[in-house]
Amino acid sequence: MLFFRKKKPAPPSETPAQPQSFQSEAKRTKETPSGLSAGEKEKPPHEDRSAEDLADQALDTLAECLRAYGAHAFDLEAQNRDEIRALFDTWAQHILVGANEPGQIRVEIEGETEDRAATSSKTSSGDTAGPLKRNWPRLRRDFAEQRRQETNFVDRSRSDLRQALWAFIQCLSRSVIANAGEETQMFQQLKRVQDAVAHDTTSDIKHEALAMVELVRHASHDRKHRQTAELTALNEQLENLGRDLDAQQADAELDALTGVYTRTTFDDHAARITDFGIVFGRSAGLFLLDVDDLQWINDSFSNAAGDAVLTALGKRLRRNALRRGDFVARFEDDSFAVILRDLSRAEAEELAEGYLDTARDLVVEYQGQNIRFTLSIGLALLYPGENIASWSERAKLALDTVKQSGKDRYLIHQPGAG
Repeated sequence: MLFFRKKKPAPPSETPAQPQSFQSEAKRTKETPSGLSAGEKEKPPHEDRSAEDLADQALDTLAECLRAYGAHAFDLEAQNRDEIRALFDTWAQHILVGANEPGQIRVEIEGETEDRAATSSKTSSGDTAGPLKRNWPRLRRDFAEQRRQETNFVDRSRSDLRQALWAFIQCLSRSVIANAGEETQMFQQLKRVQDAVAHDTTSDIKHEALAMVELVRHASHDRKHRQTAELTALNEQLENLGRDLDAQQADAELDALTGVYTRTTFDDHAARITDFGIVFGRSAGLFLLDVDDLQWINDSFSNAAGDAVLTALGKRLRRNALRRGDFVARFEDDSFAVILRDLSRAEAEELAEGYLDTARDLVVEYQGQNIRFTLSIGLALLYPGENIASWSERAKLALDTVKQSGKDRYLIHQPGAG
């Protein structure tokens, strides 16, 4: 809060001596009780109040700008959007009410409250921090640094995208040129075989035919070797690009109740994962997690209690998604989908057990009552060349089998199984 105060008149003892001419002029001037001369008007109180209101409006506007900036943040390499949102929410509170600035703690010293930096008793500007002070220099530095990091991240992402597209163009160009050369050689050899059939002896025909077979064999081998090298070169660039695209989903694509991604977002993400699997043969795991007996919870408590269970589970699943690219979505009304990349069978089984334990240990409080629940999990590991329809169908078959045979456990669907 900014305060505007009138300048106090100097005490009589400190008033400097005036020349005689000025003293006589002062005697001729009639003063009002407030100390103003007769020709001056006292400043209305509402004008001071108006200036203070303008200062309050400026602070409110600045705080809202900081909150809006944080609300629309996106993941960076060293910060996720939740951390950035929390940072600027803290700054907004600091600007509005003088609350602790980011990284500052409040301690009690002999009944008095004092703010201190987490690592030092001084602020970055060197002054002792107090509950009513605002650290404007640090706010300017933090905001400028945040924008610098975002600019660098966007520039690097655009550069990576350009490099990936250029790599595609180069690979296609080399492939076209190489294939054109091979086709020319094969056409020439095929012409020789045709000439031998038309004019030469059986031994000549055999010789040219064998040469044609050898040429085809070498061309096939060289092409396969070249394609493998090209795909390997593209793999790292596309994987990094894919992870960035997967991690940067818009807030509008989040499920309003659970805070995880929507089914539409899941379909798009799973399609990209299967595309990468087809091209590069990379593994991934699809977990379908269904809340057991959710209808019983709704009937026994209320639908709001069932929503509370789904919200708590969604929050816990988001917290467990530790790796960049881990993906959690609401699959159906009472089930979630989790996609994890580069997953072995042993890792998938360990994670499935962890999800079961998470549900068993989670207690949802609703109107003074504790609600416990379990999960049924269907799991399918992506096999090379599999499309999204097959992958998700196998996970659903595994989930249905678990639901029909006891619940509170998981099952991995094997390719080719019914």
